[in-house]
Amino acid sequence: MSRSHRLATNAHVTPRHFQSETLLTLDRQDDLSDEWRRALAQAKVVPSSVIETTYSATICRLAEVGAGIGVVNPYIASVFSDRLRVVPVKPAIGVKIFVAYPRHVSMSALASEFIAQIGDQFRNNARPSRSGKR
Repeated sequence: MSRSHRLATNAHVTPRHFQSETLLTLDRQDDLSDEWRRALAQAKVVPSSVIETTYSATICRLAEVGAGIGVVNPYIASVFSDRLRVVPVKPAIGVKIFVAYPRHVSMSALASEFIAQIGDQFRNNARPSRSGKR
């Protein structure tokens, strides 16, 4: 959200905060957006309006100028954190992370070790999801 938004001093936002706000979100093909829409529906919250876009950067730019509250993944939020007030959403929503590499090329020992460390990092720092699974 913009640094001057009325909720900018909150430590986090919940579905109820969206009752009178504009939701800035990715389209319905995005897992994070779908999960947040489910959280809103479970809380019986309908945002005052919804602006959908295909780019997270657009969400952040719209939030920066005060168009609403955007829900984006932590990485893109960190990229724009110098211009926005970034706060977590509660309930927390998991973000899928992928490592891509070409199957037709042998992976080096260094790349294999790097991927193993990434996996360890996420396993060790993962929070349980709503279903209790990590």
